[in-house]
Amino acid sequence: MDSQSYSLESNTRSEDLVLSTMLPTVPWYSVFVQTGYEDKIRAYHLEKLCPHLTFMIPKRQLRQRQEGLWKEILKPIFPGYILVKGCMNYNDCYAIRRIHHVMRVLCDQTGEPSRIHPSEISILLKLLENGEIIRPSKAIDMGDRIEIIEGPLKAVKGIVHSINQRKGRARIILSFLNKERKVDVSLQMVRLAEKD
Repeated sequence: MDSQSYSLESNTRSEDLVLSTMLPTVPWYSVFVQTGYEDKIRAYHLEKLCPHLTFMIPKRQLRQRQEGLWKEILKPIFPGYILVKGCMNYNDCYAIRRIHHVMRVLCDQTGEPSRIHPSEISILLKLLENGEIIRPSKAIDMGDRIEIIEGPLKAVKGIVHSINQRKGRARIILSFLNKERKVDVSLQMVRLAEKD
């Protein structure tokens, strides 16, 4: 019986060791601020007030049409939140709370800053491999070879001629009756074709 309990404990310890190497070891916290002031608060106050902590504002890159022109803009993924990496104590919380436009440091019932669970932060860190910005992925683009995955044209392959993101459609070129034909299909009905 003792040998069985020992082997069970050793398996649990090895699983814990594997999990601990995959999850971040330094604690992460969250500061709730007035929306739109995230960058200003980080640059002018937090980095000077608590240099031993690292502050991050996860953002995503978007294309937005302004005055008839497409522009690349950055928007926070979590508007009004600044993520904090490092060992934060009560004095840090008190100093951060006193900054103008900071609403609160997220704390538990005892008043201690509440940690973000390592499994939650690890997902975010995977998305943010190249810094604080999540860039858009290019799934289907003009000139790509695609395959229709549902509907009456299922399994037909073609080349993307144009994409209308607003309507969620792609115009593809198909070879039909020895001629090239342009057909509009939903972006949800196509995928990138496997290379032959």
